[in-house]
Amino acid sequence: MKKGGELLGCKINKWRNFNGTYSLEVMYRTNVTYADGNIDYTCSVHHSTIREGRTEKLKFLLSDIVGWKDWTEGSIATLKCSITGRYSKNISAVWLVRQGDKEIEIKEKQSLHPAGDYKVMQEQDSYTCMNIVKSKFVGGLRHSLCSTLSFQVHKQRHHQAEFICRFMKAGKVLQEKKYFGTVLDSCGFYSVSDICVPETCKEGEKLTLSCTMKGSIPQDISIKWEKDLKKERTLISKERDANYQVTENKTQGQICAFLTLCPTCEDSGAVFTVSFSKNKGRILAKRSSMPLKVAGKYSKCPPTTHKSGHWKEGGLRHA
Repeated sequence: MKKGGELLGCKINKWRNFNGTYSLEVMYRTNVTYADGNIDYTCSVHHSTIREGRTEKLKFLLSDIVGWKDWTEGSIATLKCSITGRYSKNISAVWLVRQGDKEIEIKEKQSLHPAGDYKVMQEQDSYTCMNIVKSKFVGGLRHSLCSTLSFQVHKQRHHQAEFICRFMKAGKVLQEKKYFGTVLDSCGFYSVSDICVPETCKEGEKLTLSCTMKGSIPQDISIKWEKDLKKERTLISKERDANYQVTENKTQGQICAFLTLCPTCEDSGAVFTVSFSKNKGRILAKRSSMPLKVAGKYSKCPPTTHKSGHWKEGGLRHA
């Protein structure tokens, strides 16, 4: 075994198998540093049955950042980057979003927010970062760390912004990859209307919410409605609740999504969200309504009382 062409002192184990053949194991243990990402570890095997020997390289494998190219205003973007190699599990990944002189660092929710401006911390909360570590045994532990960043696209913030996935260990940068975002104009691609709700609606009266997508729309669009009430989000489907009716109208260059319901007083304050997805996975656009205000069927004002007197046309004459 060699590191960067230099021979390593390894531990060698050899044993005889039950069928008369032999097995040979060469083991070298080391603490990997961030500088090892550019160094090849090689294991060469020589035997009379192998003419020129056989060499396998062991090194860090860092994938490029992958994501959908056709970002549009309001769509949900997802970026992924992964690193594979032999290293300890304490490796971590962070994302940087850089546009001009402004830079934001995004970590997993479990990470503590760094001290700084409150507005910057609020903007960080609009991103979701998730790191997944996988392990498998290949002559030792070989780990793979995949980091995912998802967010809702805003052209002013994300067009030509630089997205950096940085893999860290012991406070030092192990490796990093960069990605530049491009946000297309809705004009000439597609646009999505807002969900309009009345200022108030009456309990028990039928109400229909609608949202329309227009433009160059892919054929395999799926629509999903959700209800958000008291911080609980519920997927709406007619199979689960007969009080809701979900319909859609698809024509050339346009999709209209409808949600019909008979609201109750318990629905007051509910927010309804519709999302348009491609291939039943990638969300192209999402819209949410204003909170619903539901009024009772009957007025709950207390009855009016009068002093004793005589009625006559036009008013009340007091005694």
